[in-house]
Amino acid sequence: MKRMNFYFSTKLTFDDYVHDHSFALRIMPPESTSQHILSCSLNISPYVPTQQTVDAFGNNVTAGYLRDDHRYLDFEIKGTAEVDSVKHRTDYMPCYGQTRYHQCQNTSRIYHSYNERKRYKAGAV
Repeated sequence: MKRMNFYFSTKLTFDDYVHDHSFALRIMPPESTSQHILSCSLNISPYVPTQQTVDAFGNNVTAGYLRDDHRYLDFEIKGTAEVDSVKHRTDYMPCYGQTRYHQCQNTSRIYHSYNERKRYKAGAV
């Protein structure tokens, strides 16, 4: 297993004060057969109590509600994970198996570039 550190930070700034603000963050990494989270911390500002849940896709969700006026929402996550790339599945992630060639959904023709697809649709190929 390989030990990896991760870090992600976002700052949302609003043009005016907002209130009654609900949010759901899907940024907490999951535990899996190929990934074990050794440490993880999430900081949200302004401070707000949060609830943790899992959505229908298996994503960790951190939800919160800010009733009072505020002009920003900052969140930062950092931690360490052990990752075993041998156990990492990619069969359900088609983007990992794609090449630079793209297939048009309307035909079985393989296009080698965007311009070739454009020429084909125009009847030039």
